[in-house]
Amino acid sequence: FGHADVTTVKSLGGECYKIIKSADGDEKPSPGTKEKEQPKTTPKPAAKPAPSPPKQYSRPAGKVVPKPSPTKIEKPNEPESVDGKYVVEVGQGGCRGKNWNQPPFPVNQGRLSKANCAKVCLKSDCSAFHMLYPEEDGTAECFLYGHKELIPVKGLGGTCYTLSDKAPTVAGSYDEDDADEEQEVEGPVHMAVLGKGRCRGPGWTFKKWPVLKGLISAEQCAESCAR
Repeated sequence: FGHADVTTVKSLGGECYKIIKSADGDEKPSPGTKEKEQPKTTPKPAAKPAPSPPKQYSRPAGKVVPKPSPTKIEKPNEPESVDGKYVVEVGQGGCRGKNWNQPPFPVNQGRLSKANCAKVCLKSDCSAFHMLYPEEDGTAECFLYGHKELIPVKGLGGTCYTLSDKAPTVAGSYDEDDADEEQEVEGPVHMAVLGKGRCRGPGWTFKKWPVLKGLISAEQCAESCAR
């Protein structure tokens, strides 16, 4: 700047300086006077900088691959049994079939657990029992039946059970030796309507059956069944 009246403005930031002339040191020497020669000083050689230590190159750390944790194999639940008899689920719904209401059955035993209902069924020499309206405490209405041809009716609610000497077969599991090879179908496959509803009856969940084929037409389903 070249102005004489200098005023600082703090809001602009920075710092403002002014050059002040000294009383005796700023005047120029007159032409008749010579300045005293000052002795020449030999400059000292600049010290060489110390050599920098050699750079150490470290190898990049490799990626640490976490070891996969061993998968836990859950053991299948043991089938429920009562006094040497296995409790086998016939299907969802009430126990129906031929002579399902032949006296003295059905018998309502009140609210019981499934194990206690099975024990009462075993003592009463019944063929099946129906657990209806289950509660959070594990109890349900226990109905006993004596007919042999068991057909579960889903619309009645609950679950139909029976007692068997053999352990229940897990759905979808069967021996490889029991797998049948598909047969070639020659000619059309004729279908006969048995009635409305799903196909049920004794052994309807035996070994690999039922087999789900997905959403197909009735003709395609019949051909798959024939194979």
